[in-house]
Amino acid sequence: MRKCIIFLASLLMSVSIQATVYSGDGYTLDTSTGVLRMFSSQDYQADAIKTLAPWGQYSRFIKTVVIEKVTRIGSSAFEKCTSLTTVIMPENIKSIGKSAFYGCSALTSIT
Repeated sequence: MRKCIIFLASLLMSVSIQATVYSGDGYTLDTSTGVLRMFSSQDYQADAIKTLAPWGQYSRFIKTVVIEKVTRIGSSAFEKCTSLTTVIMPENIKSIGKSAFYGCSALTSIT
């Protein structure tokens, strides 16, 4: 039994957590840090009923959004990103769509 416990403990210590980076047209998401970086000038949006934002399937990982070059945040873009706490955006944001941050219950800072 003791050998089994030692083996399991050494196995657990040898497992490393790998960062996974998802990227698409104008964005990257690093799941180890939870940072979604948006660097395209396109309007990111989602239809709450029909489609998800490009990163929608990974929304549970998103803790911080850093917006660069984006001027419009579309409807439902971050809807139900329940781990999202911080949004950093430039001053040149022209519009924020309906329900863009709906359900972001942990959101505490937009700068």
